[in-house]
Formats: sequence, structure tokens, C-alpha cells
Amino acid sequence: MITVFFKKCRSSLYKKTYYSALIYILLRISEFHSINIRWKQSHTAIHRKKQNIEKQKRLKEERSSKICSSTIGFPTEFTRSILYPHHFFSSEAISGINQANFFFSDTELNKLFKLSKEASLRRVGLSSSVINKSCLEELKKKASEYIEIDENTENIEALLEILSKNGKIKEFFDLEKEKNEESIIVKLVSICKTQKIFEQEKKKEDVMRRLMDLKNSNSKAIQLLNITMAIQKFRQHELDTGSPEVQAAVFTVRIHYINFHLSFHYKDKNSLKSLRHLVHKRQAILKYLRRKDYDRYFSCIKKLGLTDNAVLNEITI
Repeated sequence: MITVFFKKCRSSLYKKTYYSALIYILLRISEFHSINIRWKQSHTAIHRKKQNIEKQKRLKEERSSKICSSTIGFPTEFTRSILYPHHFFSSEAISGINQANFFFSDTELNKLFKLSKEASLRRVGLSSSVINKSCLEELKKKASEYIEIDENTENIEALLEILSKNGKIKEFFDLEKEKNEESIIVKLVSICKTQKIFEQEKKKEDVMRRLMDLKNSNSKAIQLLNITMAIQKFRQHELDTGSPEVQAAVFTVRIHYINFHLSFHYKDKNSLKSLRHLVHKRQAILKYLRRKDYDRYFSCIKKLGLTDNAVLNEITI
């Protein structure tokens, strides 16, 4: 009776979601002793298998956190500071990162643009000290006698246009009122000229910042920036560019960069071959450092996130 009912239900409920639930109920209420025992055995086996899979997954995660990879090692302050393309080319801006290209820092660029403004002013016999609060307040106070002005206004050329439109320009420059009014014309001309130069320099600065921004560069420029950072962090003295620590750090930067590339392009066989080659070159330079100076070796691999076993037990191909 149950078998007939089971066959009819199978044809009508095969593609529905509650088909498995129906089988479960039929097997549980079955009066046949053999079917009931078989169900209990299969259910116990399935439950045990799920527990074993979860246990193996948990143990694998625990062991993987303790085993040092010979390629990328453990995360450290140095490896976390390595820059990747998504830091610059993504829509979300990341703060605290040097945005300048061509081996310039943001501080050097700001200093360069400041010196450029001062040079442009000296070319016409002016200086940035012309635009100071005392001079601006004096001119705004005199202009307020003829027109209503905003306290936050600093554009003198705009004030002169307002005076001209209101017909107060002659009264403002009336030299017969006081004897020392000639200095006001000199101040006005100097401030207007300085503000105009500042506007031109601001446009130049915006153009240069766009050209020097790493967002307008390529992946190779970001890798060169990482190599420069590695040299600065691992050098033994100011002119050091080739000590074993520096070479190992440069290899580590390139390894992490290629490893990041392979995480998206896993079929790139040439990059995979380059990655293995760099790992073995780093292993050779670290083994040399281990023979030469034991303390420097352990200090270096600690910064790189490697262990002694990861270096020595790496298979050389």
C-alpha cells in the first residue's frame, strides 16, 4: 500500500521542493522494520559525515594560520604598507597614501608650487607679503565709505568693479582730499597684480597635480613606488641600495605584487613562473645573509613576515 502511494507521489511531486520532506515522513512512519533500520543507518552516516567535514574545515583553518607560506608569509607592518592599483584607481579615496608620481612626495610638491608662486611674483617685483590683512582692511575700510561690502571679500578687483558701476570710482581716487592718498593707488595696483598672478599659478598647480597624480599613471609606476618605499625602510645607511636586506625587501614587494595579480588572473602562466623565480632568488639572498650575519638575518625575516623554516625548507627548482 505504501509502495503504490509512494510511486504515485513521486511522479507528481518530483520537481517540487517538499519531495524530500515527503520521503522523510514516509520512511519514518513505515511499518517495515528493514526500511526503518536502513533509514536510521543512512541518517546517522550522513550526520557523521557532516560533522567530520566541519571538523576538518576548522582544523585546516587553525593549521593554516600557524603555517608560514614561503611565498607571502605572515602579514606585517611592511607587507600591509605595500600599495596596489585598487588603492588609486578605485572610486573610494584612501587617506594617508602618497598620491604623487615620479618619485615625488606630497610635501615636496607643495613646497615646489609655493616656490613657483614666489618666483612669479619676484619676476614682476612683488612678494606675497603685499596681500596681508592690514592692507586689505585699510582698502576695504576706505571702500566701505562709498559702497556696502562684504567682510569676507578679499578680491580687490571685484570691489573696483562695484565702485565703477556705482559711479564712486572718482571719489575713491580723489587725490585732493588728503596729501598721502597716492600710496593707495600703489597698494591697489600691487594687490590686484598679485591676486591675478595667484589665480594663474593656481590653474598651473591644478594642471600639474593632475599630471603628477598616481591615478593618471599605470601599474608599473605603483610598483616602482613600492620598491622605493622598501629601499627606504630596509637600507642600512642613506646611500644603501644593494644590501641583502634591501634586495630581499625589493623581491618581497615584487612577489606580493605578482601574487595579487595572480589572485585575479590565475591562468597567467608567465607571471606564475616569474613568481617562483623571485621566491627562489629571495631565498638565495636570505641564505647568504644567514651565513653572513645571524642577527641581521632574523631581524630582516621578521619584518618580511617569514620564518627560518619557510626560508630553508623552500624547494629550489
